[in-house]
Order: sequence, then structure tokens, then C-alpha cells
Amino acid sequence: MRYLLLAAFALLNGPWAGTALAAETTYRLPSDSAFLLELNLQAVRNSEVGGKILDLAMEKAVEKLAQKGNTSREEALRQVEQIVGFNPLEEVKTLAVSAADYEKPETSLIAVVQLGKTTGNLEGLLLGLPEYQVTEYEGQQIHSAAPDAGQTLYVAFVTDEAGNRRILFSPKREAVTGLIDQAAGKAASSEASRDFVIEQAEDRLLSLKTVKLPEDFQEEGPPANIAKILKDATMNIDEADGRMAIEFALVAGNEQQAEQLRQMAQGFVAMIEFAKTANPDDDKLQKISGLVNDAVTSRDGATVKVGLQIPAAEVTALLEEKLKNK
Repeated sequence: MRYLLLAAFALLNGPWAGTALAAETTYRLPSDSAFLLELNLQAVRNSEVGGKILDLAMEKAVEKLAQKGNTSREEALRQVEQIVGFNPLEEVKTLAVSAADYEKPETSLIAVVQLGKTTGNLEGLLLGLPEYQVTEYEGQQIHSAAPDAGQTLYVAFVTDEAGNRRILFSPKREAVTGLIDQAAGKAASSEASRDFVIEQAEDRLLSLKTVKLPEDFQEEGPPANIAKILKDATMNIDEADGRMAIEFALVAGNEQQAEQLRQMAQGFVAMIEFAKTANPDDDKLQKISGLVNDAVTSRDGATVKVGLQIPAAEVTALLEEKLKNK
């Protein structure tokens, strides 16, 4: 998370033409939420980069399950599907995750899993968890259990008008009830919640919105200086026509501060170009220079948008190499 944000701060130069948006999704979260990340698993699976990486990750996960169960990979995958009652790669549409704490996100974790028409065996499997209970809230059941000692998890299953299922879970009951209220079309009941809006596009793989930076951004140096003038930051990753598009939207406190970010970028790009010329044999520096030179940006008031276009094949090769070495 920290390095994704650092990349956004560094790459601020040129004009940007963004992808046309198809829709927006709003998540009602506790007001102390620091970030929201939404992953479109169907888009990831259908993309050149995401599909290969997801296959590699699943292959490694299934191999570990097969080793523990002393069985084949095919049998391990079949058993997983039988346990949960569906194929997660086919049934899970999107996964949204939020938290208030970067260091210990599990204490404030909120997750929303968008499925198709079924939740498989998941509701039944909850009965096997320690300290299981169920309560009613506005016509919806809220299940609770303590899979780990000392921490209770609250889970609700919501059905929309089209019959699609959504799983809401968090160690905070009020986070689950807030999302239930939102699904029922009710206004926020107090200032204890706020809405996070995620913009969606046909080829969007991932969206990340943060309104509170990690504590290590408050340390001395350029990141801390940038953090002082930044109100929130958004990153979107899309893939189309063999290229990955990475777009950042940085909102400063005012237009003058946004202009500071733009000017900082010009100096940064110039430094990278100078370093590349002075070190022609540094392969990593040559690659970084290529990425920065392709960065394009626009400023609209206090918002600065930054865009990068990267060949999907390059990203795939890099990630495959890292995954194989783990």
C-alpha cells in the first residue's frame, strides 16, 4: 500500500485522458476507515495479466492443499468446491476490503463479497464455528462467531433485486448494519459513517481509494511533506488492447498545493532523465525512466490526475518471475 501511494506522488507530469466510466459503486463505511480497495475478479480473470497471475497463484495454493491432504491437485480443487458449494473463481464477482488501521487491519476489517445467485454452503458452515449466534436486524439475519479466540466476526448475507447475493463481514457489528441500511436504501443514521465511491469501467481490474495515509508517511522527508497537503488519493488499474493503464487522482487541500505537486513532478522527471544519461548501464534505471517518460497528467482545480500506459506483457513477465521465486 505504501509503495503504491509513493508511486502516485512521484509520477505527476503531462496531460491525461481518462477511461470513460460506466458506473459507480458506493460503500457506506465507518467514518474512521482509512482506505477501500475493490478487486473485480471477473475482469482480472479475463485480462491478459490478471488471468495468468491468478492461474499461477491458484496453482500454488492448490499444490499446498494437495500436499496437506496427500492428494492430487485436481482432487484438492474438487474438494474445495464441494466444501464451499461453488467454484470461487466463477462465482465471486468483486471483492471490496476496507480497514481503519494499516498496521493491524484485521481489527477493523470490513469486506464485501459480491457473488452470483448462490452462497453455496457458506451459511451452513457458519454453524460449525465457535460461539455461533444469530440476531435479527431490520429483517436481515446477522450471524456472529469467534473463529479466533477473543475476536467476534459478524456476517450477513444480502440479496439484491436481481437475486444476486452479497456477503458482508467485519469484526465491527455497526459496519455490517451500516451496509445493510445502505442496501435497504436508508440514509446514514449518524456521523459515524461515510460513503466511499468507487468508479467502475468495463476493463477495470482494481480500484484503491485512501483518505488516511499510513503513519510512516508522517515521518520526515518528501513523503511527509506531500502527506501534509494531500486530502485523499485514488488509484485505478485497467487493461485493454494489450496494455495496462494505471491512473492516480490526487486531491490536494487547494489549487496552489496541487500546483506544487505538478511542479515537483517536473523536477522528478528531469532528475530521472539525468540519472539515466549518467548511468547508461543501469537496467533498472532505464526501465524506471521509460515508465516516468510515459506518465501523463492533468490538473483540474485541486485535483491532479496521473496516467501510465504499460505493455501487459512486461507486467506479466515481471509478476510471473516474482511469483515463481516465492
